[in-house]
Amino acid sequence: MKIILNDINLFHPEQKLNEKNTSVLLEDGVISKIGNLKPNDFEEAEVFEFAGKYVVPGFFDMHVHLREPGREDVETVVTGCNAAANGGFTGVACMPNTQPAIDSAETIDFIKGQAQTHLVDVYPIAAATVGREGEVLSPMAELFESGAVGFSDDGVAIKSASILRKVLEYSHMYDMPVIEHCEDETLAGGAM
Repeated sequence: MKIILNDINLFHPEQKLNEKNTSVLLEDGVISKIGNLKPNDFEEAEVFEFAGKYVVPGFFDMHVHLREPGREDVETVVTGCNAAANGGFTGVACMPNTQPAIDSAETIDFIKGQAQTHLVDVYPIAAATVGREGEVLSPMAELFESGAVGFSDDGVAIKSASILRKVLEYSHMYDMPVIEHCEDETLAGGAM
């Protein structure tokens, strides 16, 4: 199947593409030619006129709140992925502020299962501490092996510098980022 995207602005920083008012030929879902299309390229092709619209690589949102499990009344993995896809996002990293928190392999498996057939890729960020309570380390090795891509207690600070240090040490072992809500309540004295 041949599809032509006509009169588009094509921008792809990694490929160093910045083409204005050009055409793209897709054959069987793969880009086969950019610009300078010949009349035979249009034969048996479905042509879409875009009059200056942009074609870019899919975006990635590294901080989404899918809320499932536990708050499906607010957002589910599927509704969040639908919203992401409608905005041009092809991947999202979901934060662990679910109920229960993303602090077990079972929860990560559940989220990955919900997203499995969607066009948007979902990358779970696991809770750094059990229940996002900032006191006991989550099973970080298990979460890493289950597919977590980072650790965070999203929206709340880890309770003490010593726990935070342990989180950083363990995350370093797995080359995983820590996304921390930077408030130390033990130093703030009620000021935050």
